[in-house]
Amino acid sequence: MEFTHQLKDNVLIINFIGSLMELLRTEPLLDMIDQHIAQGILKCAINLENLNFINSTGISTLIVILTRFRNKGGEVLLAKPSEHIQKLLIMTKLQSMFTIAPDVDTGIRMLNGNA
Repeated sequence: MEFTHQLKDNVLIINFIGSLMELLRTEPLLDMIDQHIAQGILKCAINLENLNFINSTGISTLIVILTRFRNKGGEVLLAKPSEHIQKLLIMTKLQSMFTIAPDVDTGIRMLNGNA
């Protein structure tokens, strides 16, 4: 699992690259998220545009991220999931847990109440 992150308009943007399927590699990701939450960043857009595979461990990672933000009064959305990932969210009945945005910029506007 590879990821990059950036802040834009008070929203943490996490860009996943490649595959999201290894629980052992999530510690740096979750540490980074906890640092941003501690700094008062409570909105997160997860960019899935460059994610080509996700398994049940990857889905669990998304749920952990969502839970960390919501436990602090924040919100998370998924930006630009592939058709495969959208089908997976529907099959697992998780589409109701996550807000989906067509792209990151739209997601940022949605999170900031400007959509």
